[in-house]
Amino acid sequence: MTLNRSSKNIGKRLARYRKLAGMTAQQLSDALGGELSRSVIANIESGRKSDLTVDQLFALAWVLGVPPVVLALPVEDPYAEVLLVEGEPGVVLPSHAAVSWMTFSRNAADVMEEYGPDVDENEDSGLSTQAGYAAAQAMITYAIRLSEATSAFQTAAYYAEGDPEWKADYMESKRKLEALHKEMRRSGMQVPSRVPKVVVEHGDD
Repeated sequence: MTLNRSSKNIGKRLARYRKLAGMTAQQLSDALGGELSRSVIANIESGRKSDLTVDQLFALAWVLGVPPVVLALPVEDPYAEVLLVEGEPGVVLPSHAAVSWMTFSRNAADVMEEYGPDVDENEDSGLSTQAGYAAAQAMITYAIRLSEATSAFQTAAYYAEGDPEWKADYMESKRKLEALHKEMRRSGMQVPSRVPKVVVEHGDD
C-alpha cells in the first residue's frame, strides 16, 4: 500500500474550496495580492506543485474563509492514511487522528500517546516529549481564552459607546482581559501590560 504525505491532493482540496467560494483562479490570486499568480494556483490545483510554504497555506485558507487544516490534510477522507514522518519507525496516522492532533482537539493527547514518538523517557536518556506537549497545551489554551476575552471586550466597548447600560459590561470585560494578560505574562507569554485600545467605528444607521 502506498502511503501519502499530507501534501498529496492539496491541489484538489484548494480547487474545491476555491470553487465553493465562487472564485476563479485569477480572483483568488488578486485576493492574495498577487502573492501566488494565476498560473501558480493552476499548477497547485493540477498537482504539478505541492510545496506550499506555511505562509502561503495560511494566506490561501484565510482568503477562502476556511481553517488551514482542511487544505493541509485530507479531512474529506477521514480514514486515509497520512505519512507524517518518513524512515524508521516512521509515523502514519489516519486522517481523522491527524486532524485531532493538528487542531489540538479534546482527544489530541490520546492521539499523541497512541501514534506519538516512541521515546525512552527514563532519567538516563534525558529525552521526553511531555514537556513540549504541556507547554503547547498551555499556550494554545491561553490563546483561545485571549481570543474569547478580547471578543467580549470589543463587543462591550462597541455598545458602551452609545448605550450607558453597557458601561458595566465594558468595565467587567476589561477587568477580566487585564487579569488574563497578567496571568499570561506570569507564564512567560509575550502580551502587553495594558489592554490595547479599542477603536470603535459605527456605521451609518
